[in-house]
Amino acid sequence: MLRKLWSHWLVLARKIGQFQSRIILTLFYFIFVTPFGLGVRLFADPLHVKRRSLHGAQSGWHARTTRDVDLATGQKQS
Repeated sequence: MLRKLWSHWLVLARKIGQFQSRIILTLFYFIFVTPFGLGVRLFADPLHVKRRSLHGAQSGWHARTTRDVDLATGQKQS
């Protein structure tokens, strides 16, 4: 009888544990992961196109260095 009771308890404990883990992981996601992702998306600038300062009024263009190109360098392609 004690074994039967123990096996029923294990089934119930597994269901409770699965429910608890879903609740805990859902709360973790919405409390920690979502705000972090929103912050990164709002404040990150991977292409460096946002202006650095409001007083400088610089454009988004970056200086580009060019080289003299001739037929030999065009054929080299390295």
